[in-house]
Amino acid sequence: MRIHLYTLRLKQHGGGSHQNLMLFARALSKARHDVVVHALFAEGNDAPPDIHLVRERGDEHSFLTLQSFCASAMKRDETAADVLLVYGQALLFAAGMYRRQGGHVMAAVYLDSHLDSMKESYRDRSSVSRAKHLLWERTIGRLYVRSVDRYIAASPYLLERFARAGFPREKFVVIPNAFDFSDLSPKQSIDADVSTILYAGRLSREKGVDVLIDALHRLPRNMQWRAVLAGDGAQRGELEKMIAALKLSDRIRIAGWQNRAALAQEYASSDMLIVPSRVPEPFGRSIVEAMHAGLPVVVPSHGGAAWVAGEGGITFENGDSISLAAAIEKLLTGAALRRQRGEAGKIRARDFDVAVVGPMLEAELSNLVAASTTLS
Repeated sequence: MRIHLYTLRLKQHGGGSHQNLMLFARALSKARHDVVVHALFAEGNDAPPDIHLVRERGDEHSFLTLQSFCASAMKRDETAADVLLVYGQALLFAAGMYRRQGGHVMAAVYLDSHLDSMKESYRDRSSVSRAKHLLWERTIGRLYVRSVDRYIAASPYLLERFARAGFPREKFVVIPNAFDFSDLSPKQSIDADVSTILYAGRLSREKGVDVLIDALHRLPRNMQWRAVLAGDGAQRGELEKMIAALKLSDRIRIAGWQNRAALAQEYASSDMLIVPSRVPEPFGRSIVEAMHAGLPVVVPSHGGAAWVAGEGGITFENGDSISLAAAIEKLLTGAALRRQRGEAGKIRARDFDVAVVGPMLEAELSNLVAASTTLS
């Protein structure tokens, strides 16, 4: 197949979406497909040499004109493509716009985050901006939404969330994020007397790190634990003050942003991962990486995280520090439970290996090409 993918940017050392897109592109290329990735923004890209990246020039476009710019690029490329895949919610309307304006190649959209208009979105938009997006999505945008040939959601939660927002449920399939575990080490036994609790992610309100700190403060004083917050963000100063005020500075360390090698070491030297998010997580890449290392995980009950964790996790009520403290205490006091959830998590993590997920994406795109051939 000749596959063209469209995204805003592609950074070799970028976040989860960047890593996932690169794994998708490599898996499809390894399966002997011709893959071209188009970055709509010319600036800020750092793609590895094994990925065929085309830098477009959409940097100055607004939300609406960017959709049109991407749709035009798709129209330009259709003679050289068997299927078109738009990556991410930021460009999803472009796929429908392309098809609605007469594009004849099947167009799919991969979704691994919320729409900006959704209340669960972490993006800091004013209520007026969010309302404008929502109005557009429910009027003109809905016409484009229904013209997309296939939506690929990273989790069942995202499928349901977009279906509730009016997206056509019958056009959805679930294909999770993919992972390459080759550079992640298994858990090491460091100190049996003191358990290490790990958080890995942004330090921002929606991630609920303050909820985690409050939960740790609620644990019985005689419990032996330390916590590492591996991340950085706008809330760091506020969290540092909170830790000091609760007299937890000797137990909680903010490690700052960690590169992949350093984060792999944090997984290997920790005893559990906590995902304290206030709002539902669309997926949760840190969960899979931690489970691969053999860590049990504590995740919110609402959102994609609970599905990702499966039997490898214990759930708590989103945003509830009392519920979170109870879940953490259960793991701290239950060595057998930690081992059981850790082993179950290692098995669950295999479901997300790129060797498993890559063929799922390949099969879905092949189905679209076959359907297009049947219709033509």
